[in-house]
Amino acid sequence: HELHVYSDTSAVSVSSVMFDQDEIILQKDSAKQLSVTFLPDEAENKMIFWFVDQASIAQVDGNGLVTGIREGETKIRAISMDGLLVKELDIHVGGEITGMSKTTLNGAQYKLQLFPNPTANRVKLHVFVPQPVTAIFEIIDCDGRVKKKMKKHLEAKNNDFNLGLSNLTNGTYFVRFLTAHFEMTKKLQIHVGY
Repeated sequence: HELHVYSDTSAVSVSSVMFDQDEIILQKDSAKQLSVTFLPDEAENKMIFWFVDQASIAQVDGNGLVTGIREGETKIRAISMDGLLVKELDIHVGGEITGMSKTTLNGAQYKLQLFPNPTANRVKLHVFVPQPVTAIFEIIDCDGRVKKKMKKHLEAKNNDFNLGLSNLTNGTYFVRFLTAHFEMTKKLQIHVGY
């Protein structure tokens, strides 16, 4: 028996994998999308496998969406298929999010509230921002897929608006509030017929 091995010597391999941050802090029942940077940029195989040390504290799906399950600390590992390079990220999960989520950035406070929650066909968003900003609101399913997306200019102080939920089935989703400087995520339960 003979074995012949062929390879494409022109393929560019991954030499390094990096996270865009060193650690993340999540609340219980909130989610954050992780992303990695590959070096060199022209590397051909950018497939990543995701693993978490303690799935009882946080879970990560195949797309890198990490969800806080209960209070505690754990590590998430991203392993590149090309080169089997490993990069770790510390995850800190805090207590459960209640009525309103708050984030402070450079001393300014941002708030996001969803009601009713659970809901059936629409949800009202109450958003507080300290200065005018353009924001993106996304509804993401538990597999990390963006199901709805809306861009909105927010005025300083309080903003209230409705977000339609047609064509979404019963289940758990996440509303992600993004600006150029930060993001905030809040859990949303949809129960058609609620």
